[in-house]
Amino acid sequence: MLYEIRRYVCTPGKRAAVLLRFDDVVLPLFERHGIAIDRFWVDRDDADVFLYVCPWQDQAQMDDTWAAFQADPDWVEAKAASETNEGQTVERIERSFATAWR
Repeated sequence: MLYEIRRYVCTPGKRAAVLLRFDDVVLPLFERHGIAIDRFWVDRDDADVFLYVCPWQDQAQMDDTWAAFQADPDWVEAKAASETNEGQTVERIERSFATAWR
């Protein structure tokens, strides 16, 4: 099992807009593509950061699933519309990967 930790650094003041987009658009698309979220956090010390963890069977499943999600026309359209209305909402996404030690 591979765990992907995704840390979103939002454009200052835009975390609420990104989380709203997650609720309205991203999470239903994740479900469509079989992307599970094991944990989801907002950073209590940085109002512009949130994190989540996705469990994957292996690297190939993760790579294939993210590629399909990124190419989904509904995602492409929703992201473009969101950024037209809100401007750039995410400065960067930081990813790290973990496997169980025990």
